[in-house]
Amino acid sequence: MSSLSSAAVPAASKMKVEIARLLKECNFITGYKTLETPEGKKILRVALKYAGATPVIRELKRVSSPGLRQYVGAAEIPRVLLSGNAAVAEIHIAREGQPIYTDFISPYRFPEGWRMVAKVFHTHPTS
Repeated sequence: MSSLSSAAVPAASKMKVEIARLLKECNFITGYKTLETPEGKKILRVALKYAGATPVIRELKRVSSPGLRQYVGAAEIPRVLLSGNAAVAEIHIAREGQPIYTDFISPYRFPEGWRMVAKVFHTHPTS
């Protein structure tokens, strides 16, 4: 498997730059910068991060888009419990009202940024 040191994201927007900033703050990427092509188009260059030979980010997917909005109720927004430098988020995933699985994510704030220290999930039985 080949590894990339960076990736170019076309049409850099404020939202994409803010996502890159958050990924950098949470220590998922090593850096980012906005560049302009000779044609005047903006691109976002993201420096990818690896843990050994394994990429830190394996997949990044946009769930909601202008043409296909995904809405959730207030009860479906995950709650995050924060105590000092540690946090726990409990996320419930359901399809057609039936629970599929529950995810427990535990990030910890190190001096260089947030890092995921544990992830546990429970798959609910299907009928």
